[in-house]
Amino acid sequence: MPNVIARIARYITRSRKRSASHQSSSASSTIQNITSSPRIDCHPSPHSIQREKQPNKNKLKKEKSEAEKEDSVDANEKQIKELKKNPTVSDSSSRPEEEAKTNKQQKNTVTFKITSDISQSATVRNRRVMRELQYMTRATSLPNSAFEVNLVDDSNIFEWDVRLLKVDETSDLWKSMQDTGTESIKFRLSFPELFPFQPPFLRLVGPYLDNGFIMDGGAICMEVLTSQGWSSAYTIESLLVQVASGLTQGGAVVSRRQKRRLNQLSQRRAEVEFRRICKIHAKYGWVNMERDEA
Repeated sequence: MPNVIARIARYITRSRKRSASHQSSSASSTIQNITSSPRIDCHPSPHSIQREKQPNKNKLKKEKSEAEKEDSVDANEKQIKELKKNPTVSDSSSRPEEEAKTNKQQKNTVTFKITSDISQSATVRNRRVMRELQYMTRATSLPNSAFEVNLVDDSNIFEWDVRLLKVDETSDLWKSMQDTGTESIKFRLSFPELFPFQPPFLRLVGPYLDNGFIMDGGAICMEVLTSQGWSSAYTIESLLVQVASGLTQGGAVVSRRQKRRLNQLSQRRAEVEFRRICKIHAKYGWVNMERDEA
């Protein structure tokens, strides 16, 4: 029995010696391999990382500065081209002031254009009215003239008193004038600002007439007095002739109730009634009627 135990102890001791020798040989071979192989830093230090990254950072800064320089150069070239095309274009710092100045210039231009248009139309109106007044003054000074023209106010050439002295002697109007002792039929003629491109306004002042297209306030319902029937080629003499013809064709007569009717003739009522007439005929048109139908 003791021999067996001694054998076992010796076996264990030999086994331990073999294993220790094997481990020492493997360790020595590993160390030899490590020493013979090149060094590799698997975990570099922060200083080495900073040294490696520093060149890349400087390179990015350099590239960025170069790109900014190129962009600024391109912007300057573009601005120079715009200035060559349009010298009035300024930089962004003075842009609000330039826009305000441009708006003011445009506003002044529009105002000047409107003022010039108004002055031009006023000049056309003045010349045409003066020419018409001179012609009618010469025409009415002739014997047997059918009309008489005078200014309502010597300082205003745009408002006339017109007297109808003669009409067709076979008409009812002429007969009623003879029966009532009426020497003339008085009208008031006013020239608008856009004359001769707009018709003058004509209304009856007295005596009061029944029929003959005479409406409330003394307004006259005739197409030639509206924008639809008026033409800038018409003269005042031709207008008055057409009105006199319309009165006779419409069967106008001097009213027997002058005291009651004469107060109804006013400029305000005539203007309101004339606007109403224009709206009605603009919607339904005009109809040429015979004397009996009128």
